[in-house]
Amino acid sequence: MNSSSIRNDNYQSIFKKIYNKRLRFVLNINLIISLILPYIYQFPFNSSNTTSFEILSNFLIKTPLIFISLFLIKQVRKKYSNINYSPYKTLSSQIYHILTSKSFFSNWLFYLISSILIYSFYIFNFNFKFQYYLLSKEYRSKSLINDQFIYYWFNCLFLSLFYNFMQLIFQRSRFNFKYGDNRISPQTTLFKSTNLVKIVSQSIGINILVTVLSPIVYYFIKPYFYKFNFILIWLLNLDTTIPKNNTTISTYFKLSYLSYLIILSWEFENHIFNVYSIIGCIDGKKSICSFASDPIACLINGLKNENELVKLTAFQELAYLSTSSDLRASKLRNLLFSQRSKKYNYWNQIYNLCVDEISSVNQRINYRSDSDLKALKSLNIFKDELSNKPIDLFGNSIDSQRKVKSEPIKDYIQPEKAKSSKWISYIHPIQLNIVTNINKSLTIKDFKSQLIKLKYSFLSSNFGILFRITPKKDAESRVLNSVNFGNSIISISNIVKKSIELDKLNITTPYDLSNTLNLLEKVIRTTTNYVDYPPKSIYIENKFQIKHNLIAILHDLSMHEFYEICIIYNFKLNDIILNPRTYKLAKWVIDIAIADQKQKER
Repeated sequence: MNSSSIRNDNYQSIFKKIYNKRLRFVLNINLIISLILPYIYQFPFNSSNTTSFEILSNFLIKTPLIFISLFLIKQVRKKYSNINYSPYKTLSSQIYHILTSKSFFSNWLFYLISSILIYSFYIFNFNFKFQYYLLSKEYRSKSLINDQFIYYWFNCLFLSLFYNFMQLIFQRSRFNFKYGDNRISPQTTLFKSTNLVKIVSQSIGINILVTVLSPIVYYFIKPYFYKFNFILIWLLNLDTTIPKNNTTISTYFKLSYLSYLIILSWEFENHIFNVYSIIGCIDGKKSICSFASDPIACLINGLKNENELVKLTAFQELAYLSTSSDLRASKLRNLLFSQRSKKYNYWNQIYNLCVDEISSVNQRINYRSDSDLKALKSLNIFKDELSNKPIDLFGNSIDSQRKVKSEPIKDYIQPEKAKSSKWISYIHPIQLNIVTNINKSLTIKDFKSQLIKLKYSFLSSNFGILFRITPKKDAESRVLNSVNFGNSIISISNIVKKSIELDKLNITTPYDLSNTLNLLEKVIRTTTNYVDYPPKSIYIENKFQIKHNLIAILHDLSMHEFYEICIIYNFKLNDIILNPRTYKLAKWVIDIAIADQKQKER
């Protein structure tokens, strides 16, 4: 990409040009696939010799149709792919909101047209082809509908619907970025053996479900389908009687082969699209903002952009700028600490954008519903915290040494004492004994306990899976975009660390250092509380789920950066303003570092 082609410092316009250039490789691969697939589709039906007519029809008809079919998948991914995790905490709520959204039907339309294009030429491998009716018997005045023909096109519809459902429910259209990565080489991931095995195995699994479910679903909706299309059948002068199933075993096998190839091509298309979409912020050997006349201003423009993919790439580039040791990244860092940067206040803009990103996610992690908060208050270790008194979560304090038994969530419930109902005193004395006995046996305490038992027995069942708030779903619904959060922490932490050598103009201040440490401590405390004392509403099968989930990983990242800053600025920690918790954590970190150093010296 030529720098002369860039007319302004708009990050999105530069990104768009680079992104479209990358996606052209997807079209090139699609063309190759489109030339090969016609022969694979025909493989079970071909004779030993392929005629010139078949070769010509493959090239002029089937190849263009397959190419358009794959192009539609590329377009739907380009339009509807996302970056964030699902905001819904349970699978049932996620299914409901997806099925009732406009995007579900928009996505399905693309997959439906894509499958229709393939089914339109594959139908010539069947005896019925486009014969939608059966020859009538002598005693019938009108011809019956060919149910095999109807099922063929129903299978096309069901395949596209089911695949679209799988894509959206399991977030298979989400780009799987990772914080700290600035470039992923497509050459190493496109034909990686593990990826290819995954594509083939997933295609087989989805195809088995389609092959099994399609005839079952058709059996149940068949009467309604014919009744719904009664007028159309009547206009075609066909018998309105619901026909018997005449789909042969051979047809089922042929359709299974067809659906597998379509699913396989869709899976591979989605894989190719993902590979070229998540390459990262480096184009060739240059970062995206390097193509602009003012790289730092361009980068800030990207950090403020509302487009999710553009914004993520900008944060990715900021992390690259702050950590990479290559020459180009060093030049960008020098620009950040330049006179121009000081004049236009670039550092403060970047810093505030990162702080806003971190703080908003931290608030969501820290949030507890009323019921979760009530269960949290019942834990003695949080008594001081909830009464706004200082608590030592780290170090050798009494509070941090106190052991809290980690039990299943249901054990956190502290049932209230039963209260006698006021209306008992007004009941006739003859009935008093009866009511009192009932009141003793059916107290509020017992009622709540029974409800809790019923709730957890239901959630433990197979059907209850749909309504569980799992550690994974809960963590993802809170963080949403872990990449921007992680890259924000990496960026400001590493820029603050490197400023000790590079900042000759005092662009960064002691306030930035203290504010960064205070912010990281807050993140560490929030994530620690979440991992050690998870919300009561979460269904936890084992401790591993909560100790190694997304929020636990982000805790480790924050702790690592906090540790690094403390080691580098050890000489300055007493001269900056830190809140009591941050100071105590910093002291604990330094003590650990000193102990480790002494251990190594021995």
